[in-house]
Amino acid sequence: MFQCKDLYTLSSLSKLKLIAGNNGLHKGIRWVYKAESLSLSQWVHGGELLIISRPVSSEPNFNLSVLLKEAIHLNMSGALLLIGPNYIEKISKSVLSLCNENDFPLFAIPWNLPLVDFFEEIGHAISNNNYYQSTRNDVIFNIIFENHISASALKLQAANSGYSFEGSHHFFLLHFILPESGQTAGMEQTISNNLYEYLHQAFSEQDASFLSSTYSNHIIGIFPDKDFSEITEAFSKTMDYVCQTHPQLTCNIGIGLAVSDIEKLKQSYEQAAECINYCNKLNLNHQSLCYNQLGLYQLFSDLNQTPLYESFMENQLGVLIRYDADNHTQLVETLSLYLQNNCNILHTADAAYTHRNTIKYRITRIEELLRVDLQDASVRLNLHLALYLHQFILTT
Repeated sequence: MFQCKDLYTLSSLSKLKLIAGNNGLHKGIRWVYKAESLSLSQWVHGGELLIISRPVSSEPNFNLSVLLKEAIHLNMSGALLLIGPNYIEKISKSVLSLCNENDFPLFAIPWNLPLVDFFEEIGHAISNNNYYQSTRNDVIFNIIFENHISASALKLQAANSGYSFEGSHHFFLLHFILPESGQTAGMEQTISNNLYEYLHQAFSEQDASFLSSTYSNHIIGIFPDKDFSEITEAFSKTMDYVCQTHPQLTCNIGIGLAVSDIEKLKQSYEQAAECINYCNKLNLNHQSLCYNQLGLYQLFSDLNQTPLYESFMENQLGVLIRYDADNHTQLVETLSLYLQNNCNILHTADAAYTHRNTIKYRITRIEELLRVDLQDASVRLNLHLALYLHQFILTT
């Protein structure tokens, strides 16, 4: 997507100056809106660059701070002020602070800028950018949906977007969830665009190769294995950005394993998706997780084997699960903590915020109900696997 920083590449804006909101230069510009009144809400959808010219600035009730607050609330990309006599001549410190605090780029240009030239040039720039994005989308979605396109055709498509399929490559998947209170019209798309543009900026700063696209509340992409450390550093920066600017989001990144055969690259995408599923099941947040970090989850992620898993879990834990349900106890949870803490009573008591004597009683009761000896290593292994299945695979 065409970004605020790309305004500097337009010849019609050769005298452009950024006066506030430097940290928002990665924001994408979907289109341009020249304000015709002091109310914006019924005319914009988010992602527009606001143009503030004479008809608005000369309104009797014009207040730049109020107008910019509305633009920020509506998730516009930034604002361009026409400066000069009978236009806007002074900008208060409070306006500059408002834009800096909200990472809202505020630009200034002399009042005699021929707007028709600017509109024509930025229209071409946005359209061309959308064309190249469409080409990148074709590569990514042709792989994911296994469209009947040859490896050589995919390589040619990628090359047209400046990406080479030489060597091995990973898929990644960034997934975010808005809280119900934040699900306003257009908010999901605006956040997706902001994260997408920031991620691109982070990739560029690491001088890393990549292809990426967005759909719904996902950002999906491909990168070469040789750039793995640089890309993971970009992911780390992106998570820091999410924490600072969108603290209400649940956001995680999954990374599939490297694949050298382009016709099998979909496997890496599926592994990245499994990482997201894992984070969701464990209620993890702000994690960048590689598939090889999932451990046993990799073995149990094939839900075609669910009947087998259910049978194993029932044999190992069924009595305990039903006992908890009938008696409102927490023996399954206590067993899980006990095994996680290497069968250490004191550490389990600390983790459960419970007196050690209570934990001792519960462990004895668990052994009685299951008719097992928790000092037996094979018993512990089976129970650990059953608990894993119960928590991560067979519950949603």
